[in-house]
Amino acid sequence: MGIGLVATNAGTLLLPEVLGETAARELLLTGALRDAAWARENRFVAEVVAPDELDGRVAEWAAWFDGVSRVAVARTKALLNARLGDLVAAAMDREERACIELFAGPDAPAALRAFAQRRR
Repeated sequence: MGIGLVATNAGTLLLPEVLGETAARELLLTGALRDAAWARENRFVAEVVAPDELDGRVAEWAAWFDGVSRVAVARTKALLNARLGDLVAAAMDREERACIELFAGPDAPAALRAFAQRRR
């Protein structure tokens, strides 16, 4: 049995915005595990660093924000988040209802077992 996943947290709305329609559908419909290279190629992450370089890179990002107005950054973040209006809440409601319906369905136990056994 294949693993069927249902998006949550407005994934059906937000992933196509981030990844583009094709990559989002591939990820959402297949539930396939993807590596860091795929995430970078598909703009899911802005940057990939080796574990031993992470602390230094975080320090660089933190230093960047030292000279930036926190109020301006917070306002800009709020404006970026608000551009989707009530769409996020509506998507989350739809996805929640779908999850509830599917978890009550007959193939839920097998799908959950398959998901738990996936290679990480």
